[in-house]
Amino acid sequence: MAKTATATFDNVGNPDPVTAPVSCRRITVRQDASVASPIAYIVHAPASGDPGFHKYPAESTAFEALPGAFIQAGDVVGYIETTSGSATFELICE
Repeated sequence: MAKTATATFDNVGNPDPVTAPVSCRRITVRQDASVASPIAYIVHAPASGDPGFHKYPAESTAFEALPGAFIQAGDVVGYIETTSGSATFELICE
């Protein structure tokens, strides 16, 4: 069964951590579909200082555990910053 959570990311200061709310094999991150004007964002992984890659506003990002392993609750799997302003994202843990 999937566990869902929300997180808000912005473009102020350093990229914000994507933190696992529960133990799972995969975390899919996407912007809240009810937002009228979604914002492009940049993903950095595994560390905040790693080169980022741009994602389109409607594009999701998946973080997966290594084969045979689990992402543990509280683990930081990557970092996100928006290209402008702030946005609420859905985290889907499976």
